Amino acid sequence: MSANLQSAIDANDAEQTRAALAELPDKNAKLFDGLSPMQYAAKVGSNKSLAAILDAGIKPKASHRHPFIFACEGQHIPAMQLLVSRKMAPPTTVSSAMSGAISKGHNEVARFLLQQAKAKLKIMHLVAALEKGNLEGARMLADAGLNMNEPIEGTHSKGKFTAMHLCVKNGNPEGIRLLIEHGANHNARDHRGATPLMVFAGHVWLMLPPTDDWAQFRKALVLIANKNGALESPKPEPEATLRELLNSGADATLKDDHGNDALDYYQFTCRRRNDSPEDPKIIEILKNAGAQDSDATLELHFANDVAAVQKAIAAGADVNRIPPMHGLSALGKAASDGNIELIKVLLEAGADINKADWEGRPLIHAAYHNKLPAVKFLVEAGADLFAIQPTAPSELGPMNAFQVAQWLRIKDVKDYLKSVGGDKAPKWKPIEAGVHYWEDFRELLAKGDVATVAAGLASIINGSVHLNAAGKKFKAGEVSYVVARPKGLSWSNIIQIRPVPRRSDKLGKLSEFCKSLAAAAAVSTLMIQYSDTSVAAEVHGFEPSGKTWKDDGWDQPMLEELIGFLGPEAPAWAKKRLATIEAAEEGSKQRMSSSDRLIALATEENFAVGAVSLADYNEDPVEIAFAGHPPEAFDDVAFVGPHS
Repeated sequence: MSANLQSAIDANDAEQTRAALAELPDKNAKLFDGLSPMQYAAKVGSNKSLAAILDAGIKPKASHRHPFIFACEGQHIPAMQLLVSRKMAPPTTVSSAMSGAISKGHNEVARFLLQQAKAKLKIMHLVAALEKGNLEGARMLADAGLNMNEPIEGTHSKGKFTAMHLCVKNGNPEGIRLLIEHGANHNARDHRGATPLMVFAGHVWLMLPPTDDWAQFRKALVLIANKNGALESPKPEPEATLRELLNSGADATLKDDHGNDALDYYQFTCRRRNDSPEDPKIIEILKNAGAQDSDATLELHFANDVAAVQKAIAAGADVNRIPPMHGLSALGKAASDGNIELIKVLLEAGADINKADWEGRPLIHAAYHNKLPAVKFLVEAGADLFAIQPTAPSELGPMNAFQVAQWLRIKDVKDYLKSVGGDKAPKWKPIEAGVHYWEDFRELLAKGDVATVAAGLASIINGSVHLNAAGKKFKAGEVSYVVARPKGLSWSNIIQIRPVPRRSDKLGKLSEFCKSLAAAAAVSTLMIQYSDTSVAAEVHGFEPSGKTWKDDGWDQPMLEELIGFLGPEAPAWAKKRLATIEAAEEGSKQRMSSSDRLIALATEENFAVGAVSLADYNEDPVEIAFAGHPPEAFDDVAFVGPHS
């Protein structure tokens, strides 16, 4: 039966395909090496057989790779045209197909996707083309009107990285020339003030002839790329790329926010990698272009003893310089190592005791690495107990030294910092309405003061209420919660302590809980969850009257993908909702993404999500202390748990 169907598809015979399909009970069965008839027809480019399959009412299943992808990978333009004409090419699938085509050098496919499938171009499509040396494809995308200076989201650069910042790492001078011809800013700054020239200089070591280990690794990558049909990245040309950047106007005299120029990026990264010796030619070119060496500062950062540090300082090292491309300040490194003698020398030379580097501050480094003597020395020397690190160490957000020690359960350091008042920040920033954290989360809120919400909660779990609970410890018991309302906000955040909440907790059970709480406390309640996988925010609302409402997170791109994928079989509600969105005015809530709708709701209703979390759930008794926020940040805090 399947042999007849395969023969019909291979022959691209529509009549035979229809006849063979009629004998097949499950027309989406995986008959051909794990592929359905539709996928197989698309893969081999049998457009007539594919049309017969579609005419039979068969639809692609969302759990399998889309037939349009198979058609594109095989460069089967007629099959692609058929699927587009049948509205079987959802926008996200087209975008994915564009990424594959451009990285494999299938430029005719890319041109079809651009002109006929109306692919929504992204700057990362261009980056992928240049990474693989596909200059023809890159030029086609650039000529289509891509903004060369569009910020690239989803990087660690907070949306300030540009295509130039990424593409200079390839060491491809022709790619750089193409970007500049189409308006790329060769002196664009990222979130730390680094220009493309600096980023290039910090990645030259990746362009060097590989060592034996790297040669084997590169060979493996080539084999994988060939297997997947992707182009092999062209051989980097670091010197030619450097000259292209400088000739186009890249300014070698510029410094980043920490005072490093392109030469610093080059020399620091070479020194970090023992197998990457400096190339005198690169250094000469950069110096001739105006870059200044920082030999003494370079020596300071790689010094490991007091004598070497003192020698570097005497030679004029900048003791407060933060090295490029990650890393600790000289004082941060000494604090991490717990080297009090080096700390003394650096402080005497003018090192800033509170200066943040890429990963923290001196006191935070010492606390993180459990260096109690160094922690004590830094505190006695005047380190700011309440200064937070510039990046978050965990999902709990940025922390000060005490909070880091508390989070890591470093008891001696935590107890010492608490003894000197490190747990009581004199300055605190109010928690603002909005969304403060965008990774997977689920939160419960109630619109009311803490006492009212806590009383309703206690009636549900048959427990007792302890107001003014911040800073106190309580036995968690089998079921317990914390209720906290940030100052100036209208909604209280409800934090489940026991049972310890899990992402796998049933949604229906939580909905019933919120419904019961709304009735018991006579307040509105919300259950909010966000998935960073689907980039969707879902909100369920419950009123004291029993009325409920929800925003299930569907927005225009998601609905377009669903309807495009299922075609005529798409549910009526999805079609109706998409039509409503498309009819709405630009800028209206209906046109917003689910994430933007959540932000708007939080602002209007005056609540915060992703901001309030206990520092430690696991201890018992559990201390009611919040990660990143002192008790003063809340109107009140209540513990609701077992009867005393």
